[in-house]
Amino acid sequence: MCGVLPHGWDRYLNINQIEFRKNIEAEEGFIFLDVKAKRSLNFGFYNEGWINLFVSFWFMLDNDTFNDPNSTQLVVDVRLFGLQYRSGNVRYVIEDIAFQGHSLGIDNDHHYITSDNQFFLSEANQYYEVQLDLGKLFKKALTYCGRDSARLMEIEIVLEANYGYAEAEIDYIKIYTDPKPNSSYVLVNSTMIFLMAFISLAFIAILRVRR
Repeated sequence: MCGVLPHGWDRYLNINQIEFRKNIEAEEGFIFLDVKAKRSLNFGFYNEGWINLFVSFWFMLDNDTFNDPNSTQLVVDVRLFGLQYRSGNVRYVIEDIAFQGHSLGIDNDHHYITSDNQFFLSEANQYYEVQLDLGKLFKKALTYCGRDSARLMEIEIVLEANYGYAEAEIDYIKIYTDPKPNSSYVLVNSTMIFLMAFISLAFIAILRVRR
């Protein structure tokens, strides 16, 4: 875990708190996740339930209420592996799931569970190396909760099981920004730089005329 969780829960090592604006930072080609991981053959279910391996990203939606136990923030769970056991069948879970609040009453936050690479970690005891484009996943989460922006506050790895058990190994996780030339982030900032340069040149030209 790294960063600051909401509701006054916990604080860990600081991270670079980035403001993600929909269609700019929260868009394809800006921020990426590289991961190498595998799951064990040691998994199973006691009853109908699920098993998930996430990289979770907590976002602040409201600075004034971030530490309020009853506030509403946003967590995006990027699923690396998901299984569900129901009616005697086990299936991979790859679809996006969005909801507000928690069944145990722990929080009132927006939750957005999403996947990029289908069936990632589908074979047990085999390492997978995958690069995920996080920006487009964050964009979907912001669209779901009706927000134009959110500030990244905390990152953690979560292995959860509901009426089940599982093991997984993480060799490494790397999260980094690498704006692509055709990304919205680069295009917007290039336009701003051009406009600022144009305004500066126009201002200089006006001063010269007045002299």
